[in-house]
Amino acid sequence: MVYTNVKIIEELKSCLDVVIEDPEIRELFTTNPTDFTRERKLPLRKIIGILINLPKRSLSIELQSFFESLEQPDLCCTKGALSLQRTKLSFQFGSELLWITKCFEN
Repeated sequence: MVYTNVKIIEELKSCLDVVIEDPEIRELFTTNPTDFTRERKLPLRKIIGILINLPKRSLSIELQSFFESLEQPDLCCTKGALSLQRTKLSFQFGSELLWITKCFEN
């Protein structure tokens, strides 16, 4: 069971790496071709990490916890910054992410 979970996480990570690193594929999931091209506190990789984590508590607490888990508590951002960066993702990414997470639940 643990091996299967690790395998699923590795496959999800490699899939997301392709989306993040390939500009043509990244363009399919962003609202503007220039989105997520600069390195910021909330690059695409961290936005996806927060969304996959499926926040259950207040957003402020989830952000603080997320950055602490990355051992970067001093880089924590505001709820507003997350909202602005999240608007750069197209709705297609959200539906694909939902489909992927539902597949891994079973």
